[in-house]
Amino acid sequence: MKRRLAAVMSIVLAGAAAHATPALANAHGPGAGSYSSNTLGATYTFASDDFSQHVDLFLSDSLTTSQPLGGPPTSTHKMQVFFSAGANGQEDSGCFLLDGSDFVISPDLSSASLHKTVTADSPACDFPPTLADPEVTLDVTWTGSGPANTGHTTEQSGCQGFQIETVTSGTNNRATAAATISPLFSDAMTATRAVVYSGDFTNHVQGTSPPLCAAGGAPGPGLGPRGPGKYVHTGSGVGQQLANADSGDNLDLFAGTTTDASNPQTGPSTNTTLTSVSITLLPSFQSGCFLVDSSAIRVATNLSGAALHATVTDSTPTCDSTPATLPLPITIDATFTGIGPVGTTRNNSWRSCGSFRSEDSTSLTNNNSSAVATLSGAINESFVSTQSANESSGSIGSQSLTTHIGGVISPDCLF
Repeated sequence: MKRRLAAVMSIVLAGAAAHATPALANAHGPGAGSYSSNTLGATYTFASDDFSQHVDLFLSDSLTTSQPLGGPPTSTHKMQVFFSAGANGQEDSGCFLLDGSDFVISPDLSSASLHKTVTADSPACDFPPTLADPEVTLDVTWTGSGPANTGHTTEQSGCQGFQIETVTSGTNNRATAAATISPLFSDAMTATRAVVYSGDFTNHVQGTSPPLCAAGGAPGPGLGPRGPGKYVHTGSGVGQQLANADSGDNLDLFAGTTTDASNPQTGPSTNTTLTSVSITLLPSFQSGCFLVDSSAIRVATNLSGAALHATVTDSTPTCDSTPATLPLPITIDATFTGIGPVGTTRNNSWRSCGSFRSEDSTSLTNNNSSAVATLSGAINESFVSTQSANESSGSIGSQSLTTHIGGVISPDCLF
């Protein structure tokens, strides 16, 4: 059964979260050229204790530019506000385009203000407003109170002569804010939560993505709250969708090894290695995820291929102690072949707020794959994958993530 690569991607990513399977990604997006966007904005939220009164407001002032290679440059400037305000069963809401003087924000995010009167006939975004009142006036002021938190990411990915470099940065500043949304709320209301923010994005693309280029999609900052120290995650593995044309059964197969090394400034260092195999049979939805010996899977360093041999029984430990629904025992034998080209992604990012700073360095390598697999024992069946010149149903991959953390996140930070 032929399945699109995008469907496989979501399954492989889910497998990675479940233990050890590498992320599968496919390079795509704009053609060669330079692309950027710059945004300033603010948010405002108010809710009464009994939620009978509420205001939600989101503002953005964005400039998007496009300079495709061999094509004309374009630039789009858009200012808009979305708001929803309700009291005593009456609701005013809508998304409206703004003029240059309606919304003013300081470059250092220390202050912002909005003054705008809208009606049902005012220029709207992509959908018509819902106004209980014939005219609504929005007056909001923000004052940055901090602490401001800032993040920056640089990512390079590519295959052969195709390269993408992406740079993103952003700052959020917690704020105090007061608003009148008349006639519903003619008295100034102090926000329960308010933020003034900025964000910048630049994308440089060189060349054309070759078929089956598995580049892009590096994981973001390390998972979970952790104290100051150094943390390293590495892993390699495979993920594949296969089918038996005679029986009509499908097999989702994932296997890999991860190692997590933690060196906190306070407390003992730890090093944990897990190797797992996950099997799902369709359409019966019989499945199981098992922790096995690290020798069960071998992945070529250059990702040209991989081999899996594992036998799982009633006594084999399962991932997260979740019981298997497959009949056991089962022996899994599978061979994976890279069908290239190999795609690489490198991502460096940092984020900070007050005395806290976190730095992440990520490397991700993937090769789309074909595979053959055999199940024997309680289930006896053979499977093969389906692929074409532009589509794959699997991946061989490896990844590493190193995180350095200094300081402690304040509860007032907006991460």
